[in-house]
Amino acid sequence: NPQVVYDKAEEMAAKYREQVLAAQQQQSIAVTIPEVELEELPSAVE
Repeated sequence: NPQVVYDKAEEMAAKYREQVLAAQQQQSIAVTIPEVELEELPSAVE
């Protein structure tokens, strides 16, 4: 049944999008934290 195959593909695509989004959020958090620390260091030196 082509509709079943289509539905399964939609489920897989949705799960993949969620995984990619979660990975992007983890990367953006990992990138954002060092930037904030670097911005705070010069003000602490002053």
